[in-house]
Amino acid sequence: VRVRDEAFAAAGHELGNSLGALRLQIHALLRVELAQKSATPLLQRLHSMERQVAHLIGLNQRMLAPSRLTAYGFEPRLEPIDVSEIIREVLAREADQLAWRRCPVEFVSPGPVVGRWDQGLLDQIFSNLLTNAMKYGHGKPILVTLKTTKAFAFLEVRDEGSGIALEDQGRIFEKFERATAIETGGSLGLGLWIAREMVLALGGIIRVHSAIGAGSTFVVELPRGARAPRREGKTT
Repeated sequence: VRVRDEAFAAAGHELGNSLGALRLQIHALLRVELAQKSATPLLQRLHSMERQVAHLIGLNQRMLAPSRLTAYGFEPRLEPIDVSEIIREVLAREADQLAWRRCPVEFVSPGPVVGRWDQGLLDQIFSNLLTNAMKYGHGKPILVTLKTTKAFAFLEVRDEGSGIALEDQGRIFEKFERATAIETGGSLGLGLWIAREMVLALGGIIRVHSAIGAGSTFVVELPRGARAPRREGKTT
């Protein structure tokens, strides 16, 4: 199994490199078109291509995350990161999906929230939580809230979906489990498990507050300074 996961991770790495190179070429063409300062049909198509390639890069990362975790684990590259900027970047990247699912999003932040984190892990954690809210929010508003203390940052993602029964809240962070038994587009049930493992790798915890008919709020608590000991995720 480990050999398979290592081979799968290596293949995905090569695919990611190719997609990254393609994205750079699109960015180069965009710069040329933008220099002309005119809204040409080509410019619109290039923007569409850039969004699609970004989506494929994200999809590749999500598909490979379980194999990478099994084969290598997560080794965060810690550096000063403003998590509010990560959230804004993900929201901009997912704007088309949010519009298609008719999910308005409100983001509330006290301003820049800087800590020593891994940019890629933060991006994936929030992307997975946002995707989960889009899937199970049934087109209702999503509220993203960022809070902070001197030592910790708290990210909350709230949807107004059908909610999660108390007896199911403990299992949704496990592999191949879904927040609801209702089919929502072929989900593998890996998103919350991946998010939990990444949060733990950053020394944080993830939990959910939910009740049937009352929506769900996922809360991520991350230390802002040096990496803290791993703690198990929990539900309340």
